[in-house]
Amino acid sequence: RADLVPGGERYICVDWGLSRLRASLCEFAGGASIVQDTLSGPGIMTARHSIEDILFETVSPWMQQIGQVPILLAGGVWSNIGWRTTPYVACPFTIKELAGHCTTFTARGCDIVIVPGLECTNSFGETDTMRGEELQMLGLLQADPSKLSGAHLVCLPGTHTKWVLIENGRIRNFQTAVTGELYALMLEHSVLLAHDGEPEAVAAMDAEAFSLGVAACRAAKGAVSHALFSARSRLLKQQLSADGARSYLSGMLIAADVIGALGLLKPPLEQVSLVGEPALCERFSTALDAFDLESKTLDGNIAATQGFSIVYQSLYQQERDRSASV
Repeated sequence: RADLVPGGERYICVDWGLSRLRASLCEFAGGASIVQDTLSGPGIMTARHSIEDILFETVSPWMQQIGQVPILLAGGVWSNIGWRTTPYVACPFTIKELAGHCTTFTARGCDIVIVPGLECTNSFGETDTMRGEELQMLGLLQADPSKLSGAHLVCLPGTHTKWVLIENGRIRNFQTAVTGELYALMLEHSVLLAHDGEPEAVAAMDAEAFSLGVAACRAAKGAVSHALFSARSRLLKQQLSADGARSYLSGMLIAADVIGALGLLKPPLEQVSLVGEPALCERFSTALDAFDLESKTLDGNIAATQGFSIVYQSLYQQERDRSASV
C-alpha cells in the first residue's frame, strides 16, 4: 500500500450484503478518495458469529498497521438480521443529503458510521426498499452531474435489480425486480434447463442465444411465464446447446425485467444509466438496445466507493471545519 500523502486521511468502507462482505481501505486527500486495498468476508446470511466480531476480524490486518480509523458501513449490516437495526429514509429524497441521515456510534475505539437505505411506495402501492444501492446512486450523480437536473431512469442490475426514477437529483421512487434470484433458482432447480450428461460449468454469455431470448420475450409481450417453456423446447429440439439455453433464459428474464420497468415507471426514454458489475450491465445494455434505448454504464464498485467518499467528506470535513474555527 502507498504511504499516506501529506494531509491525507484513511478510513474503511464496507459494503456488506446478504451474500458477501467487501471492505476497502481508502485514503481521502485533495478532495478525492483512493482505494489502497480490499478484503472480503462472509455475507450477513452466512455469518457464523457476531457481526461485530466478523467486521473487526476482517479488517484487523489494516488495524494492526494503521490503528483505529473511521469505518463506514452500508448494506444488510443494519437490517433486522445485521448488527443494528436503523430506519430507512423515505422517498422522495434528495440523495446528496444522505450523510445527514447516517447513524454513528463507537465500537472498539473506532467511529462506526452506518449509511441508511431508502424506502418508497412503489408502483403496486407496496413498500419497496434498497440497501447499498443508495451509495451507488450518490456516486453516479457525482460522476455525471447532468443527472442532477431533469428526469432520468437508472438501472442497478443484481440479484435484486433496482430501477430508480430520479428527478432533479431527488429519488422519486424505485422498483425492485428479483430477476437475478429467479435466474439463479432456475439454473439450480428448474427442469427447463435439464439435459443429458453431467452438469456443466456456466459458460460466458452466448450473445446470439441471449438475443434470441430477448426477442422471444418481446414477441410474448413480456408474458414471461408463458414464454419460458421455449427454453426447454429449444433445448429438446437441439436448437440450443446447454450453455445457449442458459443465455437464452437470461435474455428472456432480463427482457421481461425491462418491459416491466418501462411500463411501471413510465420514464423519459432518452437513455438508461446502468450501475453495477460490468458483465451483467452488458447484458442489460444488449436488452435495452433491442428496445431502441441507449445506455451508459458505470462500474458499481467505483460508484459505491465514490458514494462512501462523499459521505466521509460530508461528515468529517464539517468536523475539521468546526475544529479549525475554534
